[in-house]
Amino acid sequence: MNESVSTSTIIESEYKLALKFFMNKNFNKAFEMIKVQYQNVFNNYQAEIIEEKLYYKIIDLYLIIVGMILLSNEVKISKSEKTTIVDDLKNDVILNNLSKYKQDEIPTETIFNLYLTIYIGLDIEEAYEKFMKMYPNLEINDIYTQKWLELLILKILPGMNKISDGKQLVRENNLDERLLDRLQELEKEKDLEFEKQQNLKHQRTRDQKKKESQAKLDKDLKYKSLKQIRESSEIVKPEPQTKDIETLKDKLLYQLKLTRNYLQNNSPILAAVVIMLLIVIRILRVKKVNIGQSLKETLKMAFKISYL
Repeated sequence: MNESVSTSTIIESEYKLALKFFMNKNFNKAFEMIKVQYQNVFNNYQAEIIEEKLYYKIIDLYLIIVGMILLSNEVKISKSEKTTIVDDLKNDVILNNLSKYKQDEIPTETIFNLYLTIYIGLDIEEAYEKFMKMYPNLEINDIYTQKWLELLILKILPGMNKISDGKQLVRENNLDERLLDRLQELEKEKDLEFEKQQNLKHQRTRDQKKKESQAKLDKDLKYKSLKQIRESSEIVKPEPQTKDIETLKDKLLYQLKLTRNYLQNNSPILAAVVIMLLIVIRILRVKKVNIGQSLKETLKMAFKISYL
């Protein structure tokens, strides 16, 4: 018996130290200590090593810290450890242990802490199923059961788009009518959120269509540009150039032919003109006459003779 009392004293001291760490926001230390106590709490209670009051205190502190772990990154734990916690919530391990080792009524504070952790740690569909399963077995008669019901009405049911069911529960349990006002506000918020999501959806659709239309326009412009380049290159064809060259060639050949005929027909005269020019230039040099004026008159005479 003395040994049992000593062990209980040690467990209570460790609980108080874990609670102190928690109050001082040293959550990692608090979790490491309360985790060990929670792992042994059911066996210790069954063996009557600890009293009922300490038994529930350990479970409540464990649930509160676990809820904090699942809600934020205040406490660093391994991925496998976090998975185990969530699996225990899914499989009702904590609730089953509470029912197994305490046959009479479980304190409503512990029920609230457990279901708050369920709401934080599980998907809304899974949480909804567990809340609705508990609801018929829960008598709403104190602050913790009212908080539990408010959690169902204000969080679980709106999350499942069942606000009208929440209004019904408020009336059935004669709860504060301000909850109806709060539900009305949530309904408006959900409608606004739905409208916002629809607008975003339509905007994304419009943006996608605009993007596709722009891509098609860019593709068409690129195709037209390439087509215009090909067409402009086809406009400058070699045929007109060849035709112009042929025409020029014909003209040159014609001029050449005329020149050749002229030379053939007038070669004696041209030769005479050249001889005459040489004689005149020689005479003028001797007489020192104006060569330019005399040459001009001589050429005029020579060309007159050639056209006779």
